Amino acid sequence: MISENENDDWILRPKVGLGKIHFGMHRELIHQFTGYGGVLASRGNEAMPADEAASFLNSLGFSTDTVTAAVDAHVKSARPATLIETHSTGVVFEYELNKLSEIMATNKAIHITYRSKRIFEEDPRKMIETIKLNLEEDPLIFEQEVIFPLNCIYLFEFLCQNENNRNIVSEGKKSDRTIIWRSKPRVGGADLSDYRPLVF
Repeated sequence: MISENENDDWILRPKVGLGKIHFGMHRELIHQFTGYGGVLASRGNEAMPADEAASFLNSLGFSTDTVTAAVDAHVKSARPATLIETHSTGVVFEYELNKLSEIMATNKAIHITYRSKRIFEEDPRKMIETIKLNLEEDPLIFEQEVIFPLNCIYLFEFLCQNENNRNIVSEGKKSDRTIIWRSKPRVGGADLSDYRPLVF
């Protein structure tokens, strides 16, 4: 556990942003914050060939199964006037009309904290329980994703349902963990009918 004052730039602020940057902030202003590292890759919303998308995600260290699922999701969720920038510290900023709309952090972003706990170092059950208690929202789970839909937080590979028995939940692959958060739900986002309450 660390003090929140130790590194304010890495505090996850649900529906607000990360540290001192906030959703709706212009891309040029965010580039002035150097603590998130340089931009390694930048991608617009034009269709990305599947092999190029797979290569891009493999370069971030994701497994083949995760890459395949992500490529499929990318094809289904491409939106107009969107720009995605991947930074060297493991954070990915998505902009719509040049304004920050979504933040994703890979497990390389080891400094990201929530309530003074490092998200990628904490026991995943304890981390999800902390988010649940502080946001006063019960999480939902489906396959490898745990979500807090009212607060627009999406955790991948922290906890996973068993393929044969959805009532059995275990830890996901630590190397593939990511967290995404937004200020509002994505237009045309995922159908939540398959998700069920996560019971601890």
